[in-house]
Amino acid sequence: MDLLPPCIDSSSTGNSKGRSNVWEHFTKQEPYSEKKAKCNYCGDLIKYSGGTSGMRNHLMRCKENPNREAFKRQKLSSSTTEVSVSPSPTVSKFDQNVSRMKLVKMFVESELPFRFVENKGFRDFVWSLQPRFELPSRTTLRREMWELYEEEKAKLKIFLSKQCERVCLTTDTWTSIQNLNYMSLTVHFIDKDWKLQKEILNFSQTAGHSGELIAKHVEACLNNWELKRVLSISVDNATANDVGVQYLKRRMLSWNCLVLKGEYVHMRCCAHILSLIVKDGLKEIKDSISKIRGAVKYVKSSPARFARFKACVEQEGISYQGIVCLDVETWWNSTYLMLEASLKYKDAFVLLDMQDKKFGIEMAKSNGGVPLEEDWEYARSILPFLKIFYDSTLRISGSSYVTSHMYMNEVFGIGKRIRQYSESGDVSIKLMAMRMKGKYEKYWGNPNGINILLLIAVVLDPRSKLDFVNYFIDYLFESSMANELKAKLFSSLKTLYEQYQGIEEGSQSSQQESQLDDDDDDPHGMCFYLRATGRRFDYISELDKYLREDPEPYMSVEFDILHWWKVNSTRFPILANMAREVLAIPISTVASECAFSTGGRVVSPYRSCLMPKIVEVLVCTQDWLKGTSFSILFDEDPKELDKFEPDELVIDTEFDQVSIPQDLMSATSEELFDFIASGLAKFVSKEDGRKREIGFTFSFPVKQTSIDSGILIKWTKGFAVSGTVLETNRVEESQSHVHIMYFMGPTYGVRANNGCCCSFCSCLSACMVLAIVAQKIENTIMLVFVLADHEPSMKGSKFGLVHIYVELVKSEIVDIELICY
Repeated sequence: MDLLPPCIDSSSTGNSKGRSNVWEHFTKQEPYSEKKAKCNYCGDLIKYSGGTSGMRNHLMRCKENPNREAFKRQKLSSSTTEVSVSPSPTVSKFDQNVSRMKLVKMFVESELPFRFVENKGFRDFVWSLQPRFELPSRTTLRREMWELYEEEKAKLKIFLSKQCERVCLTTDTWTSIQNLNYMSLTVHFIDKDWKLQKEILNFSQTAGHSGELIAKHVEACLNNWELKRVLSISVDNATANDVGVQYLKRRMLSWNCLVLKGEYVHMRCCAHILSLIVKDGLKEIKDSISKIRGAVKYVKSSPARFARFKACVEQEGISYQGIVCLDVETWWNSTYLMLEASLKYKDAFVLLDMQDKKFGIEMAKSNGGVPLEEDWEYARSILPFLKIFYDSTLRISGSSYVTSHMYMNEVFGIGKRIRQYSESGDVSIKLMAMRMKGKYEKYWGNPNGINILLLIAVVLDPRSKLDFVNYFIDYLFESSMANELKAKLFSSLKTLYEQYQGIEEGSQSSQQESQLDDDDDDPHGMCFYLRATGRRFDYISELDKYLREDPEPYMSVEFDILHWWKVNSTRFPILANMAREVLAIPISTVASECAFSTGGRVVSPYRSCLMPKIVEVLVCTQDWLKGTSFSILFDEDPKELDKFEPDELVIDTEFDQVSIPQDLMSATSEELFDFIASGLAKFVSKEDGRKREIGFTFSFPVKQTSIDSGILIKWTKGFAVSGTVLETNRVEESQSHVHIMYFMGPTYGVRANNGCCCSFCSCLSACMVLAIVAQKIENTIMLVFVLADHEPSMKGSKFGLVHIYVELVKSEIVDIELICY
């Protein structure tokens, strides 16, 4: 396809064929009989007697032609099409509106910042693909994102009204790196084609985490979406959520929309409970875990140490499968993965202790010594036990398949395993299981704490049905408790069925009998026959028929329960309607990638800088477009990190080292940090206006004497941080407009070049030191200094918050490391 529209030759007569647009770049030369054309760029004369191919070839070679590369790509594309695709009379037509909408969706789905649309490289790239496409400004892009949000919201409202009666809700709270609270509300349902649907309805900022406040946000969202019929609300186990659910229950009862009088509307997150159980059990062997964690941390702390460890791996003849992952203490699964990986290299760690004296010395100082044989045995013995919880959490936290019918197998199965391990001959296993048993009994040991709707979901699994559930109840609970629970289950099941049926079972039977007793309506004498023989016509409900049939065999774990109900919906129309709503109940509020954490979820740095309503627009629209949830700021998956070598974890970095003069190291903190700020200014000035994330590490040898002071190892004079909590004199001296957005905590640091540095928000314009915050973390005093706008010496630089980690360990490094990603 030509880059320019064809220009019709007005001199041609009797020929309607379009003239090639190659003539837009050439001028015919006299005499015309010689058939030569002059290039408009370089002036060369090209013959065209045999056609225009020679002229086209010249345009691709002409160094003065500004569109030379575009002509080359056009030629390559045309030749490829001719070879691989059969000729077609249809040619793709460029549509400005279609391309604009594709661009908007790309920005939403890929989470690109609005300013990226004005990036020169991106604009050049788009022009090379289609010069006629008009790229919008960031303001226009934001407006069109909003229009897309409204359009998709209207579509989803229509879809909800047509595809579901009752919905199941999950709600959770999130935190931005500015410590602002957000609440998400997600709706779950099975549509009329028996496909599980999950849509985020709301992601709004809240003033706090109080239960009633969150509940009122949920109520307002339901009203906005015109959703009144709710089957369940799944939340985690925070006390505030208990208050919130009770408030919503009272409001929904007034709407007359709850089943079973709302008694079982509150669903507790099973994944969160499992996490609490495991973390409680791991406390029993915390010392052994701490030693192994310390050993892993040691070998990952520097390339030199890792090289020595890798040499030990090779000497022991161990097949190297990647670096050992370090766990995240709030994610118990990462501890499981760390222990699993570390055990493969146990002999290498033992050899490292023999060959590296620093290993034993450092481990003795901070971790109670190197891991002993008994520590490794403890780890080995608990791994099979932890794997049970690990696999179970993954199963119940899936969001692409129904999970409510798994409740009994997973929850009661865990209880059964805990009881078995609590009688183990292995003391460490037994003690850990006993701790877990106490936590398990708190949540699931009492029948009154079990949600009957989830047991009904198991009954609606055609492989289980009521008899299997009753058998499991008898196994787990003592006789009186088991009988009470079974009676409650059957009564609730029958009542729920009658609610879906619309009339009571007794009235249905009476109606049938009254019809048969009427001789006028009994032309064949059936009523007379029944009275004469003493027989009755017993009405069999769908529920009774379903329960009397044999269960489906457990032939395959790939059994599709939704497909079974879809196929059998004609036989059990009322039960199928009930199953479509009960089976949609999620037993976990979080997706599997964050089900192992009890530390809370965090909104990504990019979105934390946007207005709350824009965050909601992006989060919801992304979910509606591609069915995935929003980005969360998590550490990398340990399974992914262990595929990389230490020097592969930092990509495309530039750094300078700035030596700190000795006189400054023994001077005041104000002079020291003024020097650091000027060093940053010089480094940023080299960026030529580029906007990239910047961070730095700062270290010097010091012996700590108190929380806010220390003695430098190489100098005799002491060093103190004046104003440990907040240094305000830098603000007072600035005489500039200062806006403190937030202070970042230590959790969000990124490790680069084997030192700590931060990854911060590039949309902040920050130019001078305005505050210093100090915090002691183990053997480190962390100093965070915040930078503000409009410092003349650093005008035009763009970067955000900076962390300074002052490590209180003996070191030969006395420098600042400026790192730009």
